[in-house]
Amino acid sequence: MNILHIANDFSNSNLYKHLVLHLDQLGIKQAVYSAVRTQSETQFNLAEINNIHIRNILKSYDRILYRLKIRKIYNDLASQIALSNIDLVHAHTLYSDGGVAQKLKKSRGIPYIVAVRSTDMNSFQKYRPDLRIRRNTILREAQNVIFTSPTHRNQYLSLINGGMYKDIEKKSMTIPNGIDPFFLEDFPQINTQKKSELKLLYVGTFIQRKNVINLIKAVKKLNDKRPVKLTLVGGGGVLEEEVRAEKHSSINFVGKITDRNKLREVYRSHNMFVMVSRAETFGLVYIEALSQGLPVIHKKNDAIDGYFEEGTVTETVTNMESPDEIAHKINELSQRLSVNLQKECVRQAQQFSWSQITSTYEKMYNSIVL
Repeated sequence: MNILHIANDFSNSNLYKHLVLHLDQLGIKQAVYSAVRTQSETQFNLAEINNIHIRNILKSYDRILYRLKIRKIYNDLASQIALSNIDLVHAHTLYSDGGVAQKLKKSRGIPYIVAVRSTDMNSFQKYRPDLRIRRNTILREAQNVIFTSPTHRNQYLSLINGGMYKDIEKKSMTIPNGIDPFFLEDFPQINTQKKSELKLLYVGTFIQRKNVINLIKAVKKLNDKRPVKLTLVGGGGVLEEEVRAEKHSSINFVGKITDRNKLREVYRSHNMFVMVSRAETFGLVYIEALSQGLPVIHKKNDAIDGYFEEGTVTETVTNMESPDEIAHKINELSQRLSVNLQKECVRQAQQFSWSQITSTYEKMYNSIVL
């Protein structure tokens, strides 16, 4: 079995690296093709996989001229990859990668699966209604349609009208992103001592979408009633200066942590993870937190919502602009903190291991190719 991955963002995401490496360990032959806009992206190297083609062929105007872009990528891909050896194409986005995969199927008869990601929903779906017919063709001709969360699957299927809905629903699957195996290698020591101070953790950037200011307001409200400390890990974004300027005793700004060992220790020294983003693509930091025994709070009907029964390892916030609701949810979750909850967080995180995810993909590949 020989799989061709078409992934326009291959150089910029460790997700793809982990995926192809774990598939390689299963003995699956793979080729990777990625069309990029900058020369620096072509420097990406993955020693274990020889057949990687990162091609600097795109221009800024290709963002607008979608059909021209697809033809350009198709022609270049055909010049680089021995397509007669390919059994199945795995397109990692609906529009940019799926458009090429659909053209390959039409011209070469190679079947494909396609993933629908947040950029497909938030950019193409929203701003390119002229591509709706092309979108429908890509979805209709795919063998399987992959979503990274139950919430995203339900949201996207609600946009599909008419007779297509049942067909797409039937062949759609939810397969999550996996986390860095580092966070699953060494199980945390479960802390049996109750802390008088509630220690909250946020890890991420300080952009508007992450809603950090409302989180800070919520923590200040809580701190009037009980000891609460919020640690902010990360940097970058238009709100960083405003966040740094917070001098409240309950707010501890740490900055970026690039050392994974240090980051893991930071997770383990807290007892709850809170990131109430207004919108989230998936949110691997939620899973990292769970893997270290921290229950999490996130937005309802977004990100990882749907993977866990509410009121177990998560609590969800409906009104992201309400510090009162955020504070209420933090307080609710704090009442459930226990050794058993920590253990359940660690257990639930195992479903996001790359070995489990690639085993699911292997079964899917085999069902199509063999």
